[in-house]
Amino acid sequence: MAKRVRGEDGKMYKVKKPFYKKVWFWFVAVILLIIIGGALGGNKDDSAKNSNTNTDSKSETTKQSSEITSSEAPAEQNVQPLLDKYNSIVIGENGSTQDAVIGTFGDPDSTSETTISGIQTVMNIWTGLEGGDLLSALTVSFTDGVANSKSITGLPVDKSNKISLEMYNSIPTDGSYTLEQAEQDFGQPNGYSESNIMGMVTNMVSWSTNADGDWGANFNVTFQDGVAVSKAQGGLQ
Repeated sequence: MAKRVRGEDGKMYKVKKPFYKKVWFWFVAVILLIIIGGALGGNKDDSAKNSNTNTDSKSETTKQSSEITSSEAPAEQNVQPLLDKYNSIVIGENGSTQDAVIGTFGDPDSTSETTISGIQTVMNIWTGLEGGDLLSALTVSFTDGVANSKSITGLPVDKSNKISLEMYNSIPTDGSYTLEQAEQDFGQPNGYSESNIMGMVTNMVSWSTNADGDWGANFNVTFQDGVAVSKAQGGLQ
């Protein structure tokens, strides 16, 4: 029941209860608080989920970046121990035996054999060499158990100044240019191939990492008894 009070004119008047004292006001207020609280809680949960998702995404990205970096790491490793083992293989009449090379590099990944006029030739191939890149390979051929040729590819090389077609064209093949000079001018090669036939040593040396040109650009120089006698290139600019 509404409260009644007497006015200055002597008459009785009804006085309405303030809205904030009415039951419906507090009922609506409670409902609004529940709705607002739920909305804020939902936003908080969403923010937490988004934060966790972003954190997980960043962690995964960092992990993938680390894995990619690790896969590219071979270019930074020290290739000298592998070169030392390669250079220890002697080819020719008094060359290294098949057993000696296997003792250095372990069992080959593949082997092929041929026999012509009673002369047996065995070719052993090792891949994924320790100290080489993912596609590195060593090939050694033996005649009657003695090494007569060898080659190695996939040697990792630090990136440096690009080798242009003009620089390649300046390489003389008149017997005045040595392998040592080539390594000084162009840096560590990516591969070597050496043979000893009737006492004549032929060594073909190749470069690709620092070749300036199309994708897959490379060049090689062939040396006989230590001096350049021929050269070839592909894709240089």
